[in-house]
Amino acid sequence: MAWVPALLAAIFFISDAQINLYDPYPTEQATAVRQQLGPHHVYDCGDITENALPAEYDTYRSIFPNSTPVPGNHDWYDGLAAWPWPTDQVDVMDQGIHLVGFDSALWNDAAALADLQARLDDGPDVFTILFLHHPLFSANTRVGGIARVMRQALLPVVEAADVDLVISGHSHAYERHVAGGRTFLVIGGAGAHLDQLGPSSTLVCGESCHHWLELEPGGAGVEITVHRLGGGTVDACHVNAAEVADHPTTWSAVKRLYR
Repeated sequence: MAWVPALLAAIFFISDAQINLYDPYPTEQATAVRQQLGPHHVYDCGDITENALPAEYDTYRSIFPNSTPVPGNHDWYDGLAAWPWPTDQVDVMDQGIHLVGFDSALWNDAAALADLQARLDDGPDVFTILFLHHPLFSANTRVGGIARVMRQALLPVVEAADVDLVISGHSHAYERHVAGGRTFLVIGGAGAHLDQLGPSSTLVCGESCHHWLELEPGGAGVEITVHRLGGGTVDACHVNAAEVADHPTTWSAVKRLYR
């Protein structure tokens, strides 16, 4: 598929605004992100709220009125009773990019995983992004255990469907990992209190800061720019369509690395 970047709008992602009715800090940071981001539509990798309260969702929607989110673990605190969006998996085309959003709380639900596999299987010529809350890779020690679980459940699905890019949150920092020939981004900096990162053999770039992600189709892949709240660029890179059929570090090797 050929793209003409000059004719296409950017696609924006955020995660972990974690709007809190009782603690103004995340709301203030999320509002500042919105002010710098502008009125663009955003795709959100979850933890919209801190406590899954209706008033918190109302505040989030006042800050990000044009949002396509997937739930995070904080949004599940009430079993999604107050979740104001459809609970079906997100499956859209935006600027020629196939975006599939998955509720990572369903990581061990066989039917949900089968549905995800079917949605992701879109042929070799479509650049495909999976976005979800829990990361498959993280240099955050707080998150390492759940990342291991996500890898075991979802990395085989990602490989089988030849997903090109995975974007997640949960770790309150920016992380870019490369494993098995694929790129995995963690963008948990839309408002929550920040985490610190440790060493990781797959981490290419990371910073503990508030931020958001801008993605633009370009060439055979996408151009990624991660903007720091307050100004400046955290990271910029080009992510090509995945070409990993013969890559030596696919799932079996990664499984050994992170056993």
